[in-house]
Amino acid sequence: CALCIACKDKTPKSYTKSRLAMDTLVTMTLFAESDVKAAAAFDAAFVEIARLEALLNFYSETSEISRVNQNAGIAPVRLSRDTFDILDMALQVAVETGGAFDVTIGAVTRLWDFKKGARADERAVKDAMKLVGYRDLRLDREKSEAFLVKRGAAIDPGGITKGFAADRVAAVLAGRGVVSGLVAMSGD
Repeated sequence: CALCIACKDKTPKSYTKSRLAMDTLVTMTLFAESDVKAAAAFDAAFVEIARLEALLNFYSETSEISRVNQNAGIAPVRLSRDTFDILDMALQVAVETGGAFDVTIGAVTRLWDFKKGARADERAVKDAMKLVGYRDLRLDREKSEAFLVKRGAAIDPGGITKGFAADRVAAVLAGRGVVSGLVAMSGD
C-alpha cells in the first residue's frame, strides 16, 4: 500500500482563476502539482497586480503616476523602481516609434469619462494635444525621479501597464515553482 502512494502521479494539473484588476478581467491559467501550490501562486500573483496597480493607476489620486501628473511643471517626483522602469520603457518605445506611442497622452485621455459617457470636443482635444510630448518627460535614473516639464501635462501608462504587469506576474509565478502558464490581461 505504501508503495502505491509513493508512485502517485506528480504530473502538474491545470488551474485557472479570474479576477477584476487594473480595470479589466485578469485570467491566469497555470500548471501546478497541487491545489495548495496553485492557490499560493494565484494569491502571490494577484498581490503583485494590486501592488503595481496602486503605483501605476492613472485614475487613482494616490498613485505615483498621479503624483507625477499633479507636479507637472512644478517639481520632480521620486519614484519606486517599478514606476521608474515602466516610464523608462515607455520612453524607449516612444523613441522607437517616433512618438506614435506616447505615454504623455494623459492630458487628452482625461477628457473622456467612459463611465459617465462624457466625450471630448474637438477644440478641447486640440488644446490638450499641446501638452503631449514624450520629450517633455524627464527621467533622472540616479535619483529615480520623473518630471513633466509642462504644467497640465499628464502621463497615462495604460497602453503599457498591463503588459508590464503580465511580465512581473509571470516572474512571480515562476518564483512559486510554476513552470508553465498563461497570464491574460484583456482590456482596451
